[in-house]
Amino acid sequence: MEIQPPESYLRRIPTEVWHLCWNSCSFKELKRLSLVCRVFAAICHPLLFRDQRVRVPDVDRKNWIQMTYRIQSTIQRLLRLAGSPHAVSVRSWHWQGDSEYSGLKQITERFPQVKNISVVKERWIRLEEVFATTLGAYQGLTKLNISSWPIDTEFRATMASLPLLEDLSLLDCTMVVRTGPLLNLRHLSLHIGLGGLRAQSRGHALPALELATPETLHTLFVDDSEDGRSVIAHLAHSMLRCLTHLYITRPSTDAARENLIECLGNTPCLELIALYPTAIIDPSPTAPRLASPQTAFPSLMSFNGPISLVHFFTRDRPVTEIILDAGDFQERRDLDDRAIISHLQMLSTTAPLRKLVLNPEISPENMPKLCEVIRFSFSELRALFLTPREPRRPPSPSLDDDDDFSDESSVGDEIDDRATQTLIGSDVSGEGEMSNKGPGRVRISPSPPPAPAIELPGHMYRSSAVNKAFPPIFKVKKQAESLSAIAQTLDLIYKGVILLPPLVGELHLNSSDGIYKSFSTAEQHRAILELEKRLPCLRTVTFGPSDWSLRGAEWTTRSTRMISYVWQANGTRIERRKGEEKSARGRTT
Repeated sequence: MEIQPPESYLRRIPTEVWHLCWNSCSFKELKRLSLVCRVFAAICHPLLFRDQRVRVPDVDRKNWIQMTYRIQSTIQRLLRLAGSPHAVSVRSWHWQGDSEYSGLKQITERFPQVKNISVVKERWIRLEEVFATTLGAYQGLTKLNISSWPIDTEFRATMASLPLLEDLSLLDCTMVVRTGPLLNLRHLSLHIGLGGLRAQSRGHALPALELATPETLHTLFVDDSEDGRSVIAHLAHSMLRCLTHLYITRPSTDAARENLIECLGNTPCLELIALYPTAIIDPSPTAPRLASPQTAFPSLMSFNGPISLVHFFTRDRPVTEIILDAGDFQERRDLDDRAIISHLQMLSTTAPLRKLVLNPEISPENMPKLCEVIRFSFSELRALFLTPREPRRPPSPSLDDDDDFSDESSVGDEIDDRATQTLIGSDVSGEGEMSNKGPGRVRISPSPPPAPAIELPGHMYRSSAVNKAFPPIFKVKKQAESLSAIAQTLDLIYKGVILLPPLVGELHLNSSDGIYKSFSTAEQHRAILELEKRLPCLRTVTFGPSDWSLRGAEWTTRSTRMISYVWQANGTRIERRKGEEKSARGRTT
């Protein structure tokens, strides 16, 4: 009986399945897979050459010879790739050119004592020539990211010869030629360049910059440089039928505002607009000149910008996501808690708001009023981001000035009398301890008694690093005078003073200025157990840098897990009878 060989696995699994499996592999893994067989090599080779990247090397007096050889090998690699069949497999190109910061072309001026160091400059210039001449060979290129490069007539013609190019990003590029063949782009990103800086210094506006076809543009990202304003000036007189995402720095001149307003009136499919603050801003002339609500961006769904313009852009539009910031320095100075609350009360959207991000700081004292407005106006809110304002500490008194300590009102009520007497050097009590440091031998007062502890519910609490269970009772020291703004806000939630929307599934409490006071894991434990009772849909909680997420019946973070008090492992809620919770706590204590 003849034994037939087993059927090859290459015939069982289609090539498209292998391609999907290896699409997320690293470069080293793809090289190993390409050595298995010819079929695998044919599948992996297009993935090996799909992403090309060249960046300017960091050259100094010690490694310039090594960098010269590296640049020369890059030149040979680009020449071989452009003439090989794998050139059509290249999909993205990222070129980071030589800028004034790196100063590769000024290498001889930086190190005049090193002989023959100009070879690095010559090889880099040769690499730039090879890149410019071989870019047209990549006919399958779809994404091009260029930084520190002159956009002249030859380079624009090369970009126009790429039929599949749809994503273009220009960073610190000098626009030598402002007109030419338009590119059928879907995504265009233009950041301030050296040419824009020179134009701003000269003090006159540049003509319109023609880069992309208005009919095919979907995403636009420009800044407030002269080049960015020129792009908006070119698009202002055309219908942007496909534009859905607009990221732009708020214009600082009247002409730029008029062009932006006219451009927004021609965006019937715009879904997201992000207005980033600038150094010069006057929002008052912008609002009255905007087009009517029926014609300007009627499909807007997301707004990211200053709170002073939120109701102007979101009024009578199906906005479901709002991200608010305080604006520039002048707006942050004039903005207070009352103004923030009044802006939220004026919001009126045609669709229920699902996500609200409030980056402006709110004092914990005004947080109940703010949450009341949010709960009443946005009852279907799913994600809420708040930033409680940290209390400002009084300035530290000078030890050289005895008059500041003689008057208690000058120091403030927040400084304890015992600490004041200790700084003066007086004898607080006979039990104090004398310090031998310093000429005056100041008497140190005894440490204050420990603050009363709070017993938390007895639930399993363990760390994944050590994989052990902690005691069921947690004791958290409560010091009201040293509570952070997050802790004060949570304390108001515990007492029922702050009521949040019932459908909130994500709650993020951030600290102002990125300063986070000590908020222990036990305090976070207690906060989550209290919050999940009041918010039945809660799945994600953030306390500053600590992110907690609910997975089954456990709340998890980076190295810590704890058992939920409301949810079971199968996703159902724990049904408890009245009085059962109190008896369980009594048995635990």
